[in-house]
Amino acid sequence: MATIKQNTPNAHTRILGIGAYRPSEIVTNDDVCQWIESSDEWIVKRTGIHTRHRAPADVTVLEMAEHSAREALESAGLTGEQLDTIIVSTVSFPYLTPSLAAQLADRLGATPAAAYDISAACAGYCYGIAQADALVRSGDSTNVLVIGVENSPTSSTTPSVPSPSCARARAWSSARPTSRESARPCGVRTDPSGMRSV
Repeated sequence: MATIKQNTPNAHTRILGIGAYRPSEIVTNDDVCQWIESSDEWIVKRTGIHTRHRAPADVTVLEMAEHSAREALESAGLTGEQLDTIIVSTVSFPYLTPSLAAQLADRLGATPAAAYDISAACAGYCYGIAQADALVRSGDSTNVLVIGVENSPTSSTTPSVPSPSCARARAWSSARPTSRESARPCGVRTDPSGMRSV
């Protein structure tokens, strides 16, 4: 009969490494204004945005996620085999299954790490970080990789307007109690009352 082992909790967690994929194509406000009735001045005044980046048509969400993931692992001094969990936040992966996280785990050699996607749009990366923090604090995982990646060719609200693309990754791990690098506990909340305004 198998024995169920209880994991030892960790009181402290930390970010070991970070990575990113920044696409090469730049979309200016003037470019956006070709598709919507606005101006560079109006957009900058209300958002502070001057430009955004978009991935070339031949670059996939998986490739973007892999680039940022490898950069984060290198920054952390980890290999794929050392990962216990991979969490990917995305709403632009075209398939429900297999998950983007599972395909990424295969590319990184992160077997048999747990790998799953979460879908919470802009807040998803924050949810992923909170989950990574909780997994490490619980003792269930030692090293967790969190990736937030989006590559929508067009905006969901204005289909003809090109949307920005990006990928970012963080490697999360346990920390010694005396470490200055220790992160504070993460907490997330949702207020769906304004969802009709989005």
